[in-house]
Amino acid sequence: MSPARGRGWAPRDIPARDPVPAVRYNDRLNISAIRGSLLGISPAPNGKAAGSLWLLPLFFVCCPSALMGQYLVSVSNSASYYDSSMPGYGVAQGSIMVLFGYQLGPAELMQAPGFPMPADLGGTSIKVTVGGVTLNAPIVYTSAGQVAALLPSSTPTGRGTLLPTYKGKAGYPIGINVVASAFGIYSLLSNGLGAGVITTPDYKVKTLADSFRPNDIGVLWGTGLGAVAGDDSAGPLAGPQFPGAEVYVGNQRAKVLYAGRSGCCAGLDQINFEVPTGVQGCFVPIAVRNGGVTSNFVSLPVASGGGPCWEPVGLPADLLRAAQSGQAINVSAVGLGPVSVLQALGFRYSRSLANRLSATLRMKITEKQVLDLMGASTSGRRKLITELVRKGSRNALDRLALLGALVPLAQGFDQQGSAARFGRLAALDGVVSQFGEVLPPPGTCTVYSQAIDSRANWNPRTKAFDAGPELVLSGPLGTRTLSRVSEGLYQTSFGGGFTAGQLPAGRYSVSSIGGADVGPFSASIDVTADLRWTNKTATAVVDRSVPLDVTWSGGASSGYVVFGGSATSDLTGVGRLFACVEDIRQRRFTVPVYVLGALPDSRKGYLFLGTHPLQYQFFAKGLDAGFVADLTSDNREVPFR
Repeated sequence: MSPARGRGWAPRDIPARDPVPAVRYNDRLNISAIRGSLLGISPAPNGKAAGSLWLLPLFFVCCPSALMGQYLVSVSNSASYYDSSMPGYGVAQGSIMVLFGYQLGPAELMQAPGFPMPADLGGTSIKVTVGGVTLNAPIVYTSAGQVAALLPSSTPTGRGTLLPTYKGKAGYPIGINVVASAFGIYSLLSNGLGAGVITTPDYKVKTLADSFRPNDIGVLWGTGLGAVAGDDSAGPLAGPQFPGAEVYVGNQRAKVLYAGRSGCCAGLDQINFEVPTGVQGCFVPIAVRNGGVTSNFVSLPVASGGGPCWEPVGLPADLLRAAQSGQAINVSAVGLGPVSVLQALGFRYSRSLANRLSATLRMKITEKQVLDLMGASTSGRRKLITELVRKGSRNALDRLALLGALVPLAQGFDQQGSAARFGRLAALDGVVSQFGEVLPPPGTCTVYSQAIDSRANWNPRTKAFDAGPELVLSGPLGTRTLSRVSEGLYQTSFGGGFTAGQLPAGRYSVSSIGGADVGPFSASIDVTADLRWTNKTATAVVDRSVPLDVTWSGGASSGYVVFGGSATSDLTGVGRLFACVEDIRQRRFTVPVYVLGALPDSRKGYLFLGTHPLQYQFFAKGLDAGFVADLTSDNREVPFR
């Protein structure tokens, strides 16, 4: 589905409300930065889970098949893109929802001309049925692949169905879960990720070069606070305020000055809040909790004196601002750790393993088959390998020989290794805006969905760099060679059998004589091998209704740690990931309830503690920045309840 951008539903006028005036739209204001974001006019996020938080922004990171007939694929909050079926969420009464599918409306985007909002627009109509009550959902805009509609405030709560109709022909119904409140925050990229649509009272959108200051008033835009009295389609309804709405900025609860409908548009909510003191960074996470439901997480820039933001760890702020302004940047990332983690970060060990398996089995083995093997349990992996051997040979003796040859290859899936990537990244506006979704500033947490790594969301233009014929790694494991497996990509495997999955302690140095694009360099990292999650055994179950205390010992004398994890819904398979960053010297951190509450119930969740991957930097001719990271972690599987 192609995006329908550039034609936002511009609100017109918002009346002032005490104690702080709501933001005011008018024809003279330049709101191009947020037009198109407010109603979610964009393609649906898609993609698979990265499987790891590490270094995702630094690595070089389609299209649904056409279906015949009218068909609804999903219904979501138009700001967060959280699907109605996500456990603990839903579509709130009186909110703007977005529907994705096929042949839902006309080929060209068509928007409602004004109030009253039509029940039929361009031949598109939507009926919602819950608890035996059927209502028309007023249409905001329609197109063949995407429709935005208003869920009437009078819709009963509970599970029901949506039925689309186009030019008199009814399509297939889809389930919807209607709830009292499920707030979503609009993002500047119109996908619920990254920089939020958060303005000053005079409508200014802050940037990395012009940040909010503590005690500034921010105006957050979203939908889903809840129902209001009256006919939503007839025009803006002031409605009640929602005194229970909580805004969290950088793990601190902000003072809320107004939370309710905007004065311009049906279903559009605004929350006026004070930026708390004691928070700063280019990607300070912000989330809203109302009615016990946590919104999507977006970010905003905060600096003590306003102006350019900065962060103590991560990519340099000036480099981020350059990338956001349209400049290309030349970067490198070198990682040491589990092959499975390196693979998840885009180093593509699966390519070389697929080639080796293909040669051994004398048949074509795809990278997808290798990824299935890497993600399988020990018993599941044994079963998959046995099936491959059966396909590769009909001779019993030959099968035994093949199984023997595959044993070391299969063990390689659990090995440690090192990989490096060099290249130029351009068209980074979207990447920079979403950078904070992965690794927030110290002392804060963020939550994001599986869609964070999709090509639709991380789509820079890339050019691989020649950094030399090979890289040389020296350290406690002796001297190893990182071979060039493709342009700009170097890797090696260390084998297995490491104690507690940790690399031997000591200094690891990687060097190169240089190549056509990158000059000679040497980069080092001290691996301590003693960073330990000290209360891990006490965390047998994550109770999402109470804060999670984390303590640690060992590690470097200074620097930062990342504590995070993931949970995938037992019912729907929808996954959420979270990451918290803290100064290693603090030795403890508490994950707040509003963060844990954004994760689903899961029988097999995952938690980890590791060093921050963007704190050891190196430079070389041809590079703006390079990082070397220890990607090992202290981790465990744990259910979320």
